Amino acid sequence: MSTPGGPLTTRTAELLGNQISSGVWSRGVRLPSDAELARQLGIGVNTVRRALSILAADGLVERRVGAGTVVLGVDRSSHEPLVGVMVPKDQRYFPPLVAGLRAEVHRAHGRLQIRSSRRRRHEELQIIDSLVADGADGLILSPSPASLANPEFLAQLEDQPVPVVLAARVLDNRNGVVVPHSALSTVSTDIRRGAGVAVHHLATSGRTRIGLLSSRNTVTSEAYYQGYLGACHDLDLTVPTSAVLRWRFADDRAARRDHTVRRYVAGLSGAGVDAVLCFDSLLAASLMRSLSAQGLLVPGDVAVVGFDEVGPVPSVPLTTVLPDRYEVGRLAAQTVLHQIETGGRTPTVHTLVTPQLVVRASSTPVEPENSAAQPAGEWENGRHGDFEGTTPQRHDRRDEGEGHRPSGHPADGAVRDLRGRGRR
Repeated sequence: MSTPGGPLTTRTAELLGNQISSGVWSRGVRLPSDAELARQLGIGVNTVRRALSILAADGLVERRVGAGTVVLGVDRSSHEPLVGVMVPKDQRYFPPLVAGLRAEVHRAHGRLQIRSSRRRRHEELQIIDSLVADGADGLILSPSPASLANPEFLAQLEDQPVPVVLAARVLDNRNGVVVPHSALSTVSTDIRRGAGVAVHHLATSGRTRIGLLSSRNTVTSEAYYQGYLGACHDLDLTVPTSAVLRWRFADDRAARRDHTVRRYVAGLSGAGVDAVLCFDSLLAASLMRSLSAQGLLVPGDVAVVGFDEVGPVPSVPLTTVLPDRYEVGRLAAQTVLHQIETGGRTPTVHTLVTPQLVVRASSTPVEPENSAAQPAGEWENGRHGDFEGTTPQRHDRRDEGEGHRPSGHPADGAVRDLRGRGRR
């Protein structure tokens, strides 16, 4: 700190610099006003201003017009970054994600502090505040989709004094349009692309009338639906009215789910459906049982593709769109660590990880040349529309929005809904 100034100015700059280095003032925090600092330290305002100018020249703070003085941080070679994490209590999805972010943070010699929201929306902001109060240098958050739909909640996330990255979450509305102007970076599975890859796989396997069996009105299922519609539109596939069924359901109500699936299969009679894309491996297993009860063979009469791998193994090995949760966690950690290192002075990024298509016996071609299951990415050489390969890929979209699905799609208006049953 050799910038000109008297001894009092130098001592003041050293005092504030030590407080920043020791974590009293965290990266991204706004310091008190010059007048308030002068009052606290018992010195003149001009001395504080000169001291802060020294710290600004050293890269520890930034003087922002209209926003005061913001801490940029310290040399990380002598500091282990602390990453605060908030995830729901969900044994199904989040353990692999946490494993991925843990590996990346540990590789950077950092530390993790993990809290569960237990799916209680009213506790989420309290948890976030406690992570920051405990000294987190950056946050990786998986809030409830309902919270992310609240503009006030989003504003509070953007106003955090440390970098924030959303993991396994997208800032989309129910039509898949990215929320404009948000400064929050996101890392998530490209559900839409995964559904599209599955439809293209079925089409290249000789299937021409592909249905959809799915939940509805969740961000993930809506993205899956949009990917299905887009791929059918690209391939000029006819979607019979009876081939698409989306409804609210809960996984723990197996009897109700199976009853609805049986009604769906009964409605396929005469529609010529030769493949069904399911948004859940549990749905796919139920569908296979119902098809068998109707005397229909999988995959001979109807090919089936599921999403994720949950529950017992079906009687026929299931082709699955499989999210790479570990990679989502790893990339989320990588993103927040970079933002911590740069003091948040990085562009907003939206990273999408393409899920893997694991091809198994439930979707073998109509006239298979080789009935053996093929590893993802090897079911076809070349390009199919906008879907090239099926291995996990990372896609960075720097403040890019995504367009609406094409209008005039053959499935528009062809969706049946069974409303109001099951948990919302």
